[in-house]
Amino acid sequence: IDLLDRMPDGPVPPAAMIIRARGYVARGQGWRAVEMLEPLIPDEKDPAGWGLLQTALANAYMATGQFEKVQAVCDAILRHPESPRVAVAIARGYTTVIAANAGSSIATACEILVELGDDLQRQELPYFAAVSFHNAALGHFARGRYSGAVSYARRAIDQLELTAGQPG
Repeated sequence: IDLLDRMPDGPVPPAAMIIRARGYVARGQGWRAVEMLEPLIPDEKDPAGWGLLQTALANAYMATGQFEKVQAVCDAILRHPESPRVAVAIARGYTTVIAANAGSSIATACEILVELGDDLQRQELPYFAAVSFHNAALGHFARGRYSGAVSYARRAIDQLELTAGQPG
């Protein structure tokens, strides 16, 4: 039985709801995650909890193709003076990918994604570093820069291997 299916349906703390929502996104049920997260009221006086909720919501919006909502959430994260460093990095990553998808420079996006990956690696957040390097690899591939694509794909794999058996 899947852990998500064993979680209680009654009142649960927001952190547990965020974990459940991320699980739904991972299982291809992004709309279910959006429905779960949107009613939560983020407490801006708790920057870590607020940032966690905002990044989970951005992830659910991205998974459901609601790019304008992703951008709105990212803008809020980037404006908030006490946003956690990891939330800012995630918001910058989403903003960069959305801008490149809309026609801005893929080369610039790749540079930003590598910078974010390096920063997340320094923060010892290998999963998020891997996502940044993976997206940089895709950008290099799209530009026909196959050597760069391979290099950043390997960095992504190296970071993902650090998460084996660990949460997140």
